[in-house]
Amino acid sequence: MDNILHLAEKHIQEFRKLKPCCFLELLKRLHFEVIAEYSKRIMKKKIKLKSEQQQMAMAEKICDDNRKIQELFTHYVSVWINQNVWI
Repeated sequence: MDNILHLAEKHIQEFRKLKPCCFLELLKRLHFEVIAEYSKRIMKKKIKLKSEQQQMAMAEKICDDNRKIQELFTHYVSVWINQNVWI
């Protein structure tokens, strides 16, 4: 998961040089790709969760990963908004 987020953040840094409308569009597409890649990786694993504790641990990991993805993209959207608001 950390590898996916690291690559996403690297690309986001490169996107910041673009025009605001292009940056936001690429950010949306990157978010979709990150979710798709994460989902593929989870689905490829042959996981057998026999006990309730194992199931809970996996659910917590997925929730934690979701929080990390959400925080990364929320941060960059809020940065974009703050830089592009005219009063």
